[in-house]
Amino acid sequence: MDYNRHNAASAWKHLTIRHPDVLVVGANTGNDCSYFVEFGAKSVLGLDVIEEVGSEFLHPKVRYLCESAENMRSIADESFDLVYCYATMEHVPNVEAAFSEMARVARKGGIIYSLASPLWQSPGGHHMGEFVKWPWIHLVKSPDEIAEIAINNNLYSSEELARAKVEYMLNPSFFNMRPSTDYIRACAKLAGLRVLRSEILKEDANLLGHPFGAAAIARGMSQENLLGVTHQLIARKRGSWSMASVVLDTAYLLKQRLSRLVRH
Repeated sequence: MDYNRHNAASAWKHLTIRHPDVLVVGANTGNDCSYFVEFGAKSVLGLDVIEEVGSEFLHPKVRYLCESAENMRSIADESFDLVYCYATMEHVPNVEAAFSEMARVARKGGIIYSLASPLWQSPGGHHMGEFVKWPWIHLVKSPDEIAEIAINNNLYSSEELARAKVEYMLNPSFFNMRPSTDYIRACAKLAGLRVLRSEILKEDANLLGHPFGAAAIARGMSQENLLGVTHQLIARKRGSWSMASVVLDTAYLLKQRLSRLVRH
């Protein structure tokens, strides 16, 4: 499955207007912006801190801004019908400020859609899929120990590359190292929103039987945060409503309740 496209389409379904103005927070080189152009957006603004933001997708309807999600100083209040953020918040140090900024720039009746994954204290919070056999390795092993595991198991083509990958995966400049509960608390403090979903999706608790899981618990980390892989926020900004938004939100909330009943 193309998860980027899937989430963009999921966010789009919450909209009540055909040609919205869209903000993509964490636009990277522009791929996510392309989906909203395809779907029919009136305009798209891609925001990211990287200098090469938008370098791989140029379009007359799209412009880019090199700015932080924590301080969108160039964007006026209530500028967008959809504020979309995918696989970005786990890299943002001040999640509280970023969520607040997303709420500020959303228009009344507009949608905020954010999905962050994998969260730092989850089994693969370091984002390196090569270490799937060693869950929570980044939380319980030193850089040298992680590099030794990588080298001994031929995870990379050279020792030099292995050490470079380990340096990256433990660098606080790239990962916010925030537990899942911080995301829930930050969203709970947001005013003026009708929150349709603010939820942590969790890993199978049986994985805690791995020695590294036990080691992480021994270090004082909670089971809740160790299993929290993904945070999703879907919210509509209050202050303007339509029958279409009421119908959409009610149907979504009902679907969520039914899903929880099936899971339990």
